[in-house]
Amino acid sequence: MRLRDRVAIITGGGGGMGRGIASVLAREGARVAAADLNLRTAEATAQALRDKGGQAIAVEMDVTRRESIDAAVHAAEQAFGEVDILVNNAGINQVIRFEELSEADWERVLRVNLTGVFLCSQAVLPALRRRGGGRIINIASTAAATGAMMSGAHYTASKAGVVGLTKQLAKELAADRILVNAIMPGFIDTDMLRALPQERLQQLLSTVLLGRVGTPEEVGAAVLFLASEDSRYVTGTVLNVSAGQLMQ
Repeated sequence: MRLRDRVAIITGGGGGMGRGIASVLAREGARVAAADLNLRTAEATAQALRDKGGQAIAVEMDVTRRESIDAAVHAAEQAFGEVDILVNNAGINQVIRFEELSEADWERVLRVNLTGVFLCSQAVLPALRRRGGGRIINIASTAAATGAMMSGAHYTASKAGVVGLTKQLAKELAADRILVNAIMPGFIDTDMLRALPQERLQQLLSTVLLGRVGTPEEVGAAVLFLASEDSRYVTGTVLNVSAGQLMQ
């Protein structure tokens, strides 16, 4: 129970990696607010956690709109108290070649994947300061280091931006005892990966030393480390969770 009575908001908590992260944190005692643009899927996550004895609520959140974020943070605080942990997991992807990339597509992906991290982190900052410290954990991607194998330039740019923002926030917020880190997942078992043709999936797996995709819960285990006191001397770090696909 490493996160007993801690309050965590997980954006994009309605499914995929978000649900896996929520499951791990709740199992360790965190009170979880599963935040998602789709309230129905967020509620499915929260109900699954409650069915296993966890404390969880669903909150609707559009990470591109500050008023929506503020309302979701307020709802989480009304239910559980002030926030200790923010996991910026919400993101979108699009497979498109650079020469076909429109300005509207570019701005939409950057708005969700990068500006959303900025807006959500700003929104919880007052609560983290009142708590005397806390954790911000940003979900980036190995694409930030190597370029994307199944998305576009806008996705890669957004995730590289998340890494840079993580390091800057770590420097600025260290005096407040707020630790800011990022995770670079590799190929994780999500709906997007399952939709790939089997031949393409095998091609991608040939780059992974362990020869398999990761699970959302394995990403959650990395988040748990960064959210717990086990990481009290870790900030500004980018943790690679890719089974050897990326070596830094």
